[in-house]
Amino acid sequence: MAFARENPAIYQLMFSPRPWAGARAREGVMELLTATLTRCAAIGALRGPVGEAAAMLLSANVGLAFNRVADPEAFGDPAISDALRDAVFGRILASPDAPGDADPLAAAARRLDAQLLVTPPPALGSEETALLHVWLDRLT
Repeated sequence: MAFARENPAIYQLMFSPRPWAGARAREGVMELLTATLTRCAAIGALRGPVGEAAAMLLSANVGLAFNRVADPEAFGDPAISDALRDAVFGRILASPDAPGDADPLAAAARRLDAQLLVTPPPALGSEETALLHVWLDRLT
């Protein structure tokens, strides 16, 4: 938020959708989010798919930053950012020890799939690992 406020033109260049050109900044941030959320999923702290969680986080942050740049008076209160963060985190994050997932098999499959990305098993070849990812994806 501070970067967007202090550098609004650069922020808009970095994150504005442009169908004719890729947004390298967005891609870089998405890679960082995906890596972090994959580690969360590997310990069972993510409620759903990594890609969905990353998309929600990036959309919430970029949307609020753009609104703050456009109308700082209406969107500048830090409480808005805190409430948005808490809402998104409440939707995507879970306690690793929390029982009660609606589909425990799907939750276990998501967790194992993420763990394979974090720490590939040395006992399996790349083809076997890829096949395991396919099977785990089917379970979710």
